[in-house]
Amino acid sequence: GHLAPSSADSGSSGNAIIDFYWGMELYPRIGKNFDIKVFTNCRFGMMSWAVLAVTYCIKQYEENGSVADSMLVNTILMLVYVTKFFWWEAGYWNTMDIAHDRAGFYICWGCLVWVPSIYTSPGMYLVNHPVNLGIHLCCFKQDRGKCLIWGKAPSKIVASYKTDNGETKSSLLLTSG
Repeated sequence: GHLAPSSADSGSSGNAIIDFYWGMELYPRIGKNFDIKVFTNCRFGMMSWAVLAVTYCIKQYEENGSVADSMLVNTILMLVYVTKFFWWEAGYWNTMDIAHDRAGFYICWGCLVWVPSIYTSPGMYLVNHPVNLGIHLCCFKQDRGKCLIWGKAPSKIVASYKTDNGETKSSLLLTSG
């Protein structure tokens, strides 16, 4: 950006550290066709998010012989989000990331490191710590404990309590199934 600016939307702040961090180019390119922000933000960042979500799901299957429903929920929600992103990718060009933020360290690092590592961390955790949410718990709550779980009536505790305003309420706590 400093020696060969690609457009009028470039420039230096006069401080090398700020220029490195915030960037000097709005649309930096390598050659005519390789857009650095499109690669870091869309191609690498978002695709790695989807690939890692699926990879963690596969790894949980390899480790445990099955995939927990919590991992399925995690993976499906991430894939829906990333799919929506690519479906609406043309609209992304009008967002702040593309239209206003220059391609400096913070945006490139965020898309190359932060998004793939932090956004997928729930899946990474679930690989070795599977949580089974269980459809039976949903059925128990929905039917107020009057259902069969694994062919038997569930054991339960009816917990009565008073709210801050003195109202008596009760909750069902599932103790089996």
